[in-house]
Amino acid sequence: ESTDKELQLHLRNSANARAWVNERFGAGTPPLTLADLMTMHRMVTDGATGHYVPDTLRNLAVQVGRQEVGGLHMGAPIN
Repeated sequence: ESTDKELQLHLRNSANARAWVNERFGAGTPPLTLADLMTMHRMVTDGATGHYVPDTLRNLAVQVGRQEVGGLHMGAPIN
């Protein structure tokens, strides 16, 4: 269960990343790069703890989504 502090961190980081995306990916801008992915990851994980390490691609299985909004989806296998 998330604490209020963790929720505020998540909301702040998400807002910052969304603002960056809106600036970076306008009409006529270069396509998405690995550097862009790492920038977004660094922004959303700033101050996070646990398995969320800024500037590091995940090396563990992940599940995303919620049953209430269309279902759960598994990420690509680790190997």
